Amino acid sequence: VDDVLVDSFYYPAKEPGSVEALSQIYTNDPGATPMEIYEKHATFLETQVPIHLVWGSSDQVTPIEGSVGQFFTKLANEKESNVSLKVIESGHVPFDEVPDVSNG
Repeated sequence: VDDVLVDSFYYPAKEPGSVEALSQIYTNDPGATPMEIYEKHATFLETQVPIHLVWGSSDQVTPIEGSVGQFFTKLANEKESNVSLKVIESGHVPFDEVPDVSNG
């Protein structure tokens, strides 16, 4: 995490309307779960879209041990799956926390 990353969160939060926007993000209906979306579009996803997940081993927002993490772990372990999963030492945003590892 560097100053550029911090500023990318800090400065937009100072804009007019930001409090209302963040409030909507945290209080509105979250929508379908990743599992529901995958199941709804399974044929397309399984035949047309390879999925590569990079997951932080210390992710406390969406832990690998949670329902979403276990769903994708199971898919990645299936023999004919188009899902691959790489767990790395990181938190919730590995692309910001350890870009050299997560992007490599």
